[in-house]
Amino acid sequence: MRTVIYLANRQIQVLVGKRGKHIQVDRYLSGEVPEGTVINGMVMDRAPFVEFLRDFWKRNELDTKNVILVSSSTKFVGQTIQMPPMSSGKALGFIRREFTHIDKNETKLYGFLRLKGASGKIQRVYAESVSPELIRAYIEIFRDAGVTLGAICSGESCIIRLTEQTLGREADTFMIQIVDSMTLSTVLFSAGAFTYYNSVRCFHEPGTEEYAEDIGRSVSQIRQFMQANQMEGKLKRLILAGIEPEALGLYQRVISAMGIDIDVELFSAPEHVSGQEQAHMQQFLFAASGLTDWGKNSNYVWIARHRKEKSRLQVGRNGLLIGATAAVMAAGWVFSALYAEQQRTALVQAQEENKRLLLLTADYEAGLEENGRLLEQYRQMALISENLSTYPWLTGEIKDSLEQCAEDYAMSISINSCSADTGIVSMTVTMENGDVTKVNQFVRALGQQPGFYDVSYSGYSYQGEGTYLVNVTVTLGEPEGEEAAN
Repeated sequence: MRTVIYLANRQIQVLVGKRGKHIQVDRYLSGEVPEGTVINGMVMDRAPFVEFLRDFWKRNELDTKNVILVSSSTKFVGQTIQMPPMSSGKALGFIRREFTHIDKNETKLYGFLRLKGASGKIQRVYAESVSPELIRAYIEIFRDAGVTLGAICSGESCIIRLTEQTLGREADTFMIQIVDSMTLSTVLFSAGAFTYYNSVRCFHEPGTEEYAEDIGRSVSQIRQFMQANQMEGKLKRLILAGIEPEALGLYQRVISAMGIDIDVELFSAPEHVSGQEQAHMQQFLFAASGLTDWGKNSNYVWIARHRKEKSRLQVGRNGLLIGATAAVMAAGWVFSALYAEQQRTALVQAQEENKRLLLLTADYEAGLEENGRLLEQYRQMALISENLSTYPWLTGEIKDSLEQCAEDYAMSISINSCSADTGIVSMTVTMENGDVTKVNQFVRALGQQPGFYDVSYSGYSYQGEGTYLVNVTVTLGEPEGEEAAN
Protein backbone atom coordinates (compact mmCIF):
# COMPACT_ATOMS: atom_id res chain seq x y z
CA MET A 1 0.00 0.00 0.00
CA ARG A 2 1.21 3.51 -0.81
CA THR A 3 0.25 6.86 0.70
CA VAL A 4 -0.37 9.82 -1.62
CA ILE A 5 -0.76 13.48 -0.63
CA TYR A 6 -2.05 16.12 -3.05
CA LEU A 7 -0.96 19.67 -2.28
CA ALA A 8 -2.88 22.56 -3.86
CA ASN A 9 -4.29 25.50 -1.89
CA ARG A 10 -6.52 25.46 1.18
CA GLN A 11 -6.98 21.70 1.39
CA ILE A 12 -4.71 18.68 1.29
CA GLN A 13 -5.99 15.34 0.03
CA VAL A 14 -4.45 12.11 1.32
CA LEU A 15 -5.31 8.59 0.20
CA VAL A 16 -3.97 5.11 0.78
CA GLY A 17 -4.07 2.49 -1.95
CA LYS A 18 -2.18 0.35 -4.44
CA ARG A 19 -0.59 1.91 -7.50
CA GLY A 20 -0.27 0.57 -11.03
CA LYS A 21 -2.43 0.22 -14.13
CA HIS A 22 -5.33 -0.81 -11.90
CA ILE A 23 -5.89 1.56 -8.97
CA GLN A 24 -7.15 0.37 -5.59
CA VAL A 25 -8.19 3.13 -3.18
CA ASP A 26 -8.80 1.95 0.38
CA ARG A 27 -8.76 5.15 2.38
CA TYR A 28 -9.29 8.85 1.71
CA LEU A 29 -8.66 11.81 4.04
CA SER A 30 -8.68 15.58 3.67
CA GLY A 31 -7.71 18.49 5.86
CA GLU A 32 -7.68 22.30 5.87
CA VAL A 33 -4.16 23.71 6.08
CA PRO A 34 -3.52 26.84 8.21
CA GLU A 35 -4.59 29.92 6.28
CA GLY A 36 -1.93 31.33 3.97
CA THR A 37 0.54 28.46 4.44
CA VAL A 38 0.01 26.89 1.00
CA ILE A 39 -0.67 28.79 -2.25
CA ASN A 40 -0.71 27.06 -5.65
CA GLY A 41 1.05 24.00 -4.25
CA MET A 42 3.91 26.00 -2.68
CA VAL A 43 4.51 26.18 1.08
CA MET A 44 4.63 29.88 1.94
CA ASP A 45 4.81 29.64 5.76
CA ARG A 46 6.93 26.64 6.68
CA ALA A 47 6.68 26.33 10.48
CA PRO A 48 2.86 26.16 10.89
CA PHE A 49 2.54 23.86 7.87
CA VAL A 50 5.12 21.43 9.25
CA GLU A 51 3.32 21.40 12.59
CA PHE A 52 -0.04 20.80 10.87
CA LEU A 53 1.41 18.00 8.71
CA ARG A 54 3.07 16.24 11.65
CA ASP A 55 -0.17 16.33 13.66
CA PHE A 56 -2.28 15.18 10.68
CA TRP A 57 0.00 12.19 10.02
CA LYS A 58 0.11 11.17 13.67
CA ARG A 59 -3.61 11.60 14.26
CA ASN A 60 -4.54 9.46 11.23
CA GLU A 61 -1.74 6.90 11.79
CA LEU A 62 -0.39 7.21 8.25
CA ASP A 63 2.72 5.52 6.87
CA THR A 64 5.71 7.89 6.95
CA LYS A 65 7.90 6.05 4.40
CA ASN A 66 7.97 6.38 0.60
CA VAL A 67 5.07 8.83 0.48
CA ILE A 68 4.05 10.14 -2.97
CA LEU A 69 3.58 13.91 -3.28
CA VAL A 70 1.44 15.25 -6.14
CA SER A 71 1.97 19.01 -6.45
CA SER A 72 -0.10 21.60 -8.31
CA SER A 73 2.71 24.16 -8.21
CA THR A 74 2.87 26.44 -11.24
CA LYS A 75 6.68 26.12 -11.12
CA PHE A 76 6.24 22.90 -13.10
CA VAL A 77 6.36 24.07 -16.74
CA GLY A 78 5.09 21.50 -19.25
CA GLN A 79 4.75 21.15 -23.00
CA THR A 80 3.99 18.35 -25.49
CA ILE A 81 6.99 17.42 -27.63
CA GLN A 82 7.28 15.17 -30.67
CA MET A 83 10.60 13.38 -31.14
CA PRO A 84 12.08 10.14 -32.52
CA PRO A 85 12.04 7.08 -30.23
CA MET A 86 15.14 7.08 -28.03
CA SER A 87 16.42 5.94 -24.64
CA SER A 88 15.56 7.87 -21.48
CA GLY A 89 19.03 9.43 -21.24
CA LYS A 90 19.00 10.69 -24.83
CA ALA A 91 15.37 11.80 -24.47
CA LEU A 92 16.29 14.02 -21.51
CA GLY A 93 19.05 15.64 -23.56
CA PHE A 94 16.58 16.28 -26.40
CA ILE A 95 14.03 17.75 -23.98
CA ARG A 96 16.63 20.00 -22.34
CA ARG A 97 17.33 21.58 -25.75
CA GLU A 98 13.59 22.06 -26.38
CA PHE A 99 13.31 24.06 -23.13
CA THR A 100 16.25 26.36 -23.92
CA HIS A 101 13.98 29.25 -24.95
CA ILE A 102 12.05 28.96 -21.66
CA ASP A 103 14.70 28.19 -19.06
CA LYS A 104 17.48 30.32 -20.60
CA ASN A 105 20.52 30.01 -18.31
CA GLU A 106 18.65 28.70 -15.26
CA THR A 107 19.47 25.31 -13.75
CA LYS A 108 16.45 23.00 -14.05
CA LEU A 109 15.41 19.41 -13.52
CA TYR A 110 13.70 17.77 -16.49
CA GLY A 111 11.20 14.91 -16.62
CA PHE A 112 8.80 13.45 -19.15
CA LEU A 113 5.82 11.17 -19.64
CA ARG A 114 5.45 9.07 -22.79
CA LEU A 115 2.01 9.65 -24.35
CA LYS A 116 -0.32 7.69 -26.58
CA GLY A 117 -0.83 8.84 -30.15
CA ALA A 118 2.58 8.10 -31.70
CA SER A 119 2.66 7.95 -35.51
CA GLY A 120 5.33 6.15 -37.53
CA LYS A 121 8.79 6.87 -36.18
CA ILE A 122 7.65 9.82 -34.06
CA GLN A 123 6.65 9.52 -30.39
CA ARG A 124 4.83 12.07 -28.22
CA VAL A 125 5.92 12.99 -24.70
CA TYR A 126 4.67 15.45 -22.10
CA ALA A 127 7.88 17.09 -20.91
CA GLU A 128 8.36 19.28 -17.84
CA SER A 129 11.00 21.44 -16.21
CA VAL A 130 11.14 22.53 -12.57
CA SER A 131 13.66 24.27 -10.34
CA PRO A 132 15.70 21.90 -8.13
CA GLU A 133 15.15 24.34 -5.23
CA LEU A 134 11.41 23.52 -5.20
CA ILE A 135 12.07 19.76 -5.06
CA ARG A 136 14.69 20.22 -2.33
CA ALA A 137 12.26 22.40 -0.32
CA TYR A 138 9.51 19.75 -0.55
CA ILE A 139 11.87 17.01 0.67
CA GLU A 140 13.14 19.12 3.59
CA ILE A 141 9.67 20.30 4.68
CA PHE A 142 8.24 16.78 4.79
CA ARG A 143 11.38 15.49 6.47
CA ASP A 144 10.90 18.10 9.22
CA ALA A 145 7.36 16.71 9.68
CA GLY A 146 8.74 13.16 9.99
CA VAL A 147 7.63 12.06 6.50
CA THR A 148 9.96 10.63 3.85
CA LEU A 149 9.03 11.38 0.24
CA GLY A 150 9.67 8.53 -2.16
CA ALA A 151 8.26 10.38 -5.17
CA ILE A 152 7.34 13.92 -6.22
CA CYS A 153 5.19 14.31 -9.33
CA SER A 154 3.37 17.22 -10.92
CA GLY A 155 -0.41 17.25 -10.89
CA GLU A 156 -0.43 17.82 -14.65
CA SER A 157 1.52 14.69 -15.65
CA CYS A 158 -0.34 12.53 -13.11
CA ILE A 159 -3.83 13.61 -14.21
CA ILE A 160 -2.85 13.13 -17.87
CA ARG A 161 -1.71 9.56 -17.12
CA LEU A 162 -4.86 8.79 -15.09
CA THR A 163 -7.09 10.05 -17.91
CA GLU A 164 -5.15 7.93 -20.42
CA GLN A 165 -5.63 4.80 -18.30
CA THR A 166 -9.35 5.39 -17.79
CA LEU A 167 -11.37 7.55 -20.18
CA GLY A 168 -8.60 7.73 -22.78
CA ARG A 169 -8.79 4.00 -23.54
CA GLU A 170 -11.61 4.80 -25.94
CA ALA A 171 -10.71 6.61 -29.19
CA ASP A 172 -12.98 9.46 -28.25
CA THR A 173 -12.80 13.26 -28.22
CA PHE A 174 -13.72 14.67 -24.80
CA MET A 175 -12.70 17.14 -22.14
CA ILE A 176 -12.55 16.56 -18.39
CA GLN A 177 -12.78 19.49 -15.98
CA ILE A 178 -11.71 19.09 -12.35
CA VAL A 179 -13.40 21.48 -9.95
CA ASP A 180 -11.51 22.89 -6.99
CA SER A 181 -12.50 25.57 -4.51
CA MET A 182 -10.08 28.01 -6.21
CA THR A 183 -9.13 26.55 -9.61
CA LEU A 184 -10.69 24.85 -12.63
CA SER A 185 -8.39 22.38 -14.44
CA THR A 186 -9.12 21.28 -18.02
CA VAL A 187 -7.75 18.23 -19.84
CA LEU A 188 -8.59 17.75 -23.54
CA PHE A 189 -8.26 14.42 -25.35
CA SER A 190 -8.71 14.16 -29.12
CA ALA A 191 -9.28 10.72 -30.65
CA GLY A 192 -8.14 9.15 -27.37
CA ALA A 193 -4.82 11.08 -27.23
CA PHE A 194 -3.88 13.91 -24.87
CA THR A 195 -3.99 17.30 -26.58
CA TYR A 196 -4.23 20.20 -24.11
CA TYR A 197 -4.04 21.04 -20.39
CA ASN A 198 -4.93 24.27 -18.60
CA SER A 199 -5.68 25.44 -15.06
CA VAL A 200 -7.31 28.79 -14.32
CA ARG A 201 -8.31 30.65 -11.16
CA CYS A 202 -12.06 30.82 -10.46
CA PHE A 203 -13.74 33.45 -8.34
CA HIS A 204 -17.20 31.91 -8.05
CA GLU A 205 -18.32 29.23 -5.62
CA PRO A 206 -18.57 25.68 -7.06
CA GLY A 207 -22.17 24.49 -7.32
CA THR A 208 -23.53 27.92 -8.30
CA GLU A 209 -24.97 29.07 -11.61
CA GLU A 210 -22.06 31.50 -12.04
CA TYR A 211 -19.56 28.66 -11.72
CA ALA A 212 -21.56 26.59 -14.22
CA GLU A 213 -21.45 29.54 -16.64
CA ASP A 214 -17.66 29.68 -16.22
CA ILE A 215 -17.52 26.01 -17.24
CA GLY A 216 -19.78 26.70 -20.22
CA ARG A 217 -17.49 29.50 -21.40
CA SER A 218 -14.51 27.20 -21.00
CA VAL A 219 -16.20 24.62 -23.28
CA SER A 220 -16.75 27.33 -25.91
CA GLN A 221 -13.09 28.36 -25.72
CA ILE A 222 -11.92 24.75 -26.12
CA ARG A 223 -14.10 24.36 -29.22
CA GLN A 224 -12.61 27.52 -30.67
CA PHE A 225 -9.14 26.16 -29.87
CA MET A 226 -9.93 22.91 -31.70
CA GLN A 227 -11.28 24.79 -34.69
CA ALA A 228 -8.28 27.14 -34.85
CA ASN A 229 -5.92 24.15 -34.81
CA GLN A 230 -8.02 22.26 -37.38
CA MET A 231 -8.43 19.28 -35.09
CA GLU A 232 -10.47 16.35 -36.32
CA GLY A 233 -13.49 15.12 -34.41
CA LYS A 234 -16.23 17.00 -32.61
CA LEU A 235 -16.24 17.67 -28.89
CA LYS A 236 -19.37 15.90 -27.61
CA ARG A 237 -18.58 14.96 -23.99
CA LEU A 238 -17.78 17.03 -20.90
CA ILE A 239 -16.80 14.97 -17.85
CA LEU A 240 -16.86 16.77 -14.49
CA ALA A 241 -14.94 15.75 -11.39
CA GLY A 242 -14.65 17.25 -7.92
CA ILE A 243 -18.35 18.22 -7.66
CA GLU A 244 -21.17 17.03 -5.46
CA PRO A 245 -23.10 14.42 -7.47
CA GLU A 246 -26.44 16.11 -6.73
CA ALA A 247 -25.15 19.31 -8.37
CA LEU A 248 -24.70 17.61 -11.76
CA GLY A 249 -28.24 18.58 -12.83
CA LEU A 250 -27.47 22.26 -12.21
CA TYR A 251 -24.40 22.17 -14.45
CA GLN A 252 -26.32 20.33 -17.18
CA ARG A 253 -29.20 22.82 -17.08
CA VAL A 254 -27.06 26.00 -17.10
CA ILE A 255 -24.71 24.79 -19.86
CA SER A 256 -27.70 23.75 -21.99
CA ALA A 257 -29.34 27.16 -21.42
CA MET A 258 -26.17 28.79 -22.81
CA GLY A 259 -26.87 27.05 -26.13
CA ILE A 260 -23.96 24.60 -25.77
CA ASP A 261 -24.80 21.17 -27.17
CA ILE A 262 -22.65 18.74 -25.18
CA ASP A 263 -23.21 15.72 -22.94
CA VAL A 264 -22.33 16.63 -19.35
CA GLU A 265 -21.35 13.61 -17.25
CA LEU A 266 -19.83 12.79 -13.85
CA PHE A 267 -16.42 11.10 -13.87
CA SER A 268 -16.69 7.35 -13.38
CA ALA A 269 -14.20 4.59 -14.17
CA PRO A 270 -15.21 1.55 -12.07
CA GLU A 271 -13.47 -0.93 -14.36
CA HIS A 272 -10.09 0.67 -13.57
CA VAL A 273 -10.64 1.50 -9.90
CA SER A 274 -11.47 -0.66 -6.90
CA GLY A 275 -11.70 -0.21 -3.16
CA GLN A 276 -14.16 1.17 -0.65
CA GLU A 277 -13.66 4.78 -1.84
CA GLN A 278 -14.32 3.93 -5.50
CA ALA A 279 -17.70 5.71 -5.69
CA HIS A 280 -16.20 8.99 -4.41
CA MET A 281 -13.02 8.93 -6.49
CA GLN A 282 -14.13 11.82 -8.71
CA GLN A 283 -13.91 14.11 -5.68
CA PHE A 284 -10.19 13.41 -5.10
CA LEU A 285 -9.02 12.75 -8.64
CA PHE A 286 -5.65 14.53 -8.40
CA ALA A 287 -4.71 12.54 -5.30
CA ALA A 288 -5.78 9.28 -6.98
CA SER A 289 -3.68 10.15 -10.03
CA GLY A 290 -0.59 9.68 -7.84
CA LEU A 291 -1.29 5.92 -7.87
CA THR A 292 -0.91 5.63 -11.67
CA ASP A 293 2.20 4.13 -13.30
CA TRP A 294 3.81 7.50 -14.06
CA GLY A 295 7.32 5.98 -14.21
CA LYS A 296 10.68 7.11 -12.83
CA ASN A 297 11.11 9.82 -15.49
CA SER A 298 8.22 11.72 -13.87
CA ASN A 299 9.49 11.22 -10.30
CA TYR A 300 11.53 14.27 -9.36
CA VAL A 301 12.95 12.63 -6.23
CA TRP A 302 14.56 9.99 -8.46
CA ILE A 303 15.52 12.60 -11.08
CA ALA A 304 17.24 14.84 -8.49
CA ARG A 305 19.08 11.88 -6.90
CA HIS A 306 20.14 10.51 -10.29
CA ARG A 307 21.49 13.92 -11.28
CA LYS A 308 23.63 14.12 -8.09
CA GLU A 309 25.06 10.63 -8.69
CA LYS A 310 25.82 11.52 -12.29
CA SER A 311 27.56 14.72 -11.17
CA ARG A 312 29.72 12.80 -8.65
CA LEU A 313 30.63 10.25 -11.33
CA GLN A 314 31.59 13.04 -13.71
CA VAL A 315 33.80 14.64 -11.04
CA GLY A 316 35.58 11.31 -10.52
CA ARG A 317 36.18 10.90 -14.23
CA ASN A 318 37.52 14.43 -14.47
CA GLY A 319 39.93 13.69 -11.61
CA LEU A 320 41.31 10.64 -13.41
CA LEU A 321 41.63 12.62 -16.61
CA ILE A 322 43.52 15.40 -14.83
CA GLY A 323 45.86 12.89 -13.18
CA ALA A 324 46.55 11.16 -16.48
CA THR A 325 47.16 14.49 -18.17
CA ALA A 326 49.60 15.55 -15.42
CA ALA A 327 51.54 12.29 -15.80
CA VAL A 328 51.83 12.72 -19.54
CA MET A 329 52.96 16.32 -19.11
CA ALA A 330 55.67 15.25 -16.60
CA ALA A 331 56.97 12.61 -18.99
CA GLY A 332 57.04 15.15 -21.76
CA TRP A 333 58.98 17.59 -19.61
CA VAL A 334 61.65 14.96 -18.81
CA PHE A 335 61.91 13.98 -22.47
CA SER A 336 62.24 17.62 -23.50
CA ALA A 337 64.98 18.23 -20.94
CA LEU A 338 67.09 15.29 -22.21
CA TYR A 339 66.97 16.49 -25.78
CA ALA A 340 66.98 20.25 -25.14
CA GLU A 341 70.25 20.95 -26.89
CA GLN A 342 69.53 18.80 -29.90
CA GLN A 343 66.00 20.12 -30.34
CA ARG A 344 66.54 23.84 -29.58
CA THR A 345 65.50 24.97 -33.02
CA ALA A 346 62.44 22.73 -33.08
CA LEU A 347 61.47 23.99 -29.60
CA VAL A 348 61.58 27.62 -30.69
CA GLN A 349 59.35 26.80 -33.67
CA ALA A 350 56.93 24.95 -31.40
CA GLN A 351 56.77 27.93 -29.02
CA GLU A 352 55.94 30.27 -31.89
CA GLU A 353 53.20 27.90 -33.05
CA ASN A 354 51.76 27.78 -29.54
CA LYS A 355 51.59 31.58 -29.42
CA ARG A 356 49.72 31.60 -32.70
CA LEU A 357 47.25 28.99 -31.42
CA LEU A 358 46.67 31.01 -28.24
CA LEU A 359 45.82 34.07 -30.32
CA LEU A 360 43.42 32.01 -32.42
CA THR A 361 41.84 30.60 -29.26
CA ALA A 362 41.38 34.07 -27.81
CA ASP A 363 39.71 35.22 -31.05
CA TYR A 364 37.49 32.15 -31.01
CA GLU A 365 36.42 32.72 -27.39
CA ALA A 366 35.70 36.39 -28.12
CA GLY A 367 33.53 35.30 -31.05
CA LEU A 368 31.66 32.84 -28.84
CA GLU A 369 31.02 35.55 -26.25
CA GLU A 370 29.71 37.95 -28.90
CA ASN A 371 27.54 35.23 -30.41
CA GLY A 372 26.05 34.47 -26.97
CA ARG A 373 25.31 38.16 -26.40
CA LEU A 374 23.52 38.48 -29.77
CA LEU A 375 21.58 35.25 -29.13
CA GLU A 376 20.40 36.57 -25.76
CA GLN A 377 19.25 39.82 -27.42
CA TYR A 378 17.31 37.78 -29.96
CA ARG A 379 15.64 35.74 -27.21
CA GLN A 380 14.65 38.88 -25.31
CA MET A 381 13.16 40.40 -28.47
CA ALA A 382 11.23 37.19 -29.15
CA LEU A 383 9.93 37.21 -25.56
CA ILE A 384 8.79 40.85 -25.89
CA SER A 385 7.02 40.00 -29.16
CA GLU A 386 5.32 37.02 -27.53
CA ASN A 387 4.16 39.11 -24.56
CA LEU A 388 2.81 41.88 -26.81
CA SER A 389 0.83 39.34 -28.83
CA THR A 390 -1.16 38.35 -25.75
CA TYR A 391 -2.51 41.85 -25.01
CA PRO A 392 -6.26 42.11 -25.64
CA TRP A 393 -7.12 44.17 -28.73
CA LEU A 394 -10.46 45.73 -29.53
CA THR A 395 -10.70 44.91 -33.23
CA GLY A 396 -13.23 46.31 -35.66
CA GLU A 397 -14.80 42.86 -35.90
CA ILE A 398 -15.38 42.74 -32.13
CA LYS A 399 -16.81 46.28 -32.15
CA ASP A 400 -19.22 45.36 -34.97
CA SER A 401 -20.21 42.23 -33.04
CA LEU A 402 -21.06 44.32 -29.94
CA GLU A 403 -23.11 46.85 -31.94
CA GLN A 404 -24.98 44.12 -33.83
CA CYS A 405 -25.81 42.30 -30.61
CA ALA A 406 -27.21 45.51 -29.10
CA GLU A 407 -29.21 46.25 -32.24
CA ASP A 408 -30.79 42.78 -32.13
CA TYR A 409 -32.34 43.73 -28.78
CA ALA A 410 -33.40 47.28 -29.73
CA MET A 411 -30.50 48.88 -27.88
CA SER A 412 -27.74 51.31 -28.76
CA ILE A 413 -24.14 50.95 -27.67
CA SER A 414 -21.29 53.44 -27.31
CA ILE A 415 -17.77 52.18 -26.59
CA ASN A 416 -15.92 54.49 -24.22
CA SER A 417 -12.56 52.79 -23.70
CA CYS A 418 -10.61 49.51 -23.76
CA SER A 419 -7.84 48.71 -21.24
CA ALA A 420 -4.88 46.87 -22.78
CA ASP A 421 -3.77 45.75 -19.32
CA THR A 422 -7.03 44.11 -18.21
CA GLY A 423 -8.91 43.66 -21.51
CA ILE A 424 -11.99 45.39 -20.00
CA VAL A 425 -14.12 47.26 -22.54
CA SER A 426 -16.07 50.15 -20.97
CA MET A 427 -19.24 51.05 -22.85
CA THR A 428 -22.59 52.77 -22.49
CA VAL A 429 -25.66 50.73 -23.43
CA THR A 430 -29.07 52.43 -23.60
CA MET A 431 -32.57 51.30 -24.51
CA GLU A 432 -35.35 53.71 -25.41
CA ASN A 433 -38.99 52.68 -25.06
CA GLY A 434 -37.93 49.04 -25.07
CA ASP A 435 -38.88 45.90 -23.21
CA VAL A 436 -36.67 45.69 -20.09
CA THR A 437 -37.19 41.95 -19.92
CA LYS A 438 -34.86 41.71 -22.92
CA VAL A 439 -31.92 43.06 -20.91
CA ASN A 440 -31.03 39.63 -19.46
CA GLN A 441 -31.38 38.10 -22.92
CA PHE A 442 -28.99 40.73 -24.27
CA VAL A 443 -26.42 40.03 -21.51
CA ARG A 444 -26.62 36.27 -22.11
CA ALA A 445 -26.17 36.84 -25.84
CA LEU A 446 -23.05 38.90 -25.13
CA GLY A 447 -21.63 36.01 -23.09
CA GLN A 448 -22.02 33.70 -26.08
CA GLN A 449 -20.07 36.00 -28.42
CA PRO A 450 -16.61 34.63 -29.41
CA GLY A 451 -13.62 36.53 -28.14
CA PHE A 452 -15.00 37.51 -24.71
CA TYR A 453 -13.41 36.09 -21.58
CA ASP A 454 -16.07 37.49 -19.24
CA VAL A 455 -19.26 39.58 -19.24
CA SER A 456 -20.05 41.58 -16.08
CA TYR A 457 -23.63 42.78 -15.60
CA SER A 458 -24.76 44.83 -12.57
CA GLY A 459 -28.35 45.73 -13.53
CA TYR A 460 -30.01 48.63 -15.29
CA SER A 461 -31.37 52.01 -14.24
CA TYR A 462 -34.23 54.18 -15.48
CA GLN A 463 -33.10 57.54 -16.84
CA GLY A 464 -36.55 59.05 -17.53
CA GLU A 465 -38.57 59.59 -20.70
CA GLY A 466 -38.66 55.86 -21.43
CA THR A 467 -34.84 55.50 -21.47
CA TYR A 468 -32.92 52.77 -19.58
CA LEU A 469 -29.17 52.61 -18.94
CA VAL A 470 -27.75 49.03 -18.89
CA ASN A 471 -24.68 48.56 -16.68
CA VAL A 472 -22.54 45.97 -18.47
CA THR A 473 -18.85 45.55 -19.32
CA VAL A 474 -17.03 42.84 -21.26
CA THR A 475 -13.51 41.46 -20.91
CA LEU A 476 -11.65 40.43 -24.04
CA GLY A 477 -9.97 37.05 -24.15
CA GLU A 478 -6.23 36.65 -24.72
CA PRO A 479 -6.55 34.91 -28.14
CA GLU A 480 -8.03 38.13 -29.50
CA GLY A 481 -4.79 39.90 -28.70
CA GLU A 482 -2.81 37.27 -30.58
CA GLU A 483 -5.13 37.51 -33.57
CA ALA A 484 -4.89 41.30 -33.64
CA ALA A 485 -1.13 41.25 -33.38
CA ASN A 486 -0.90 38.85 -36.33
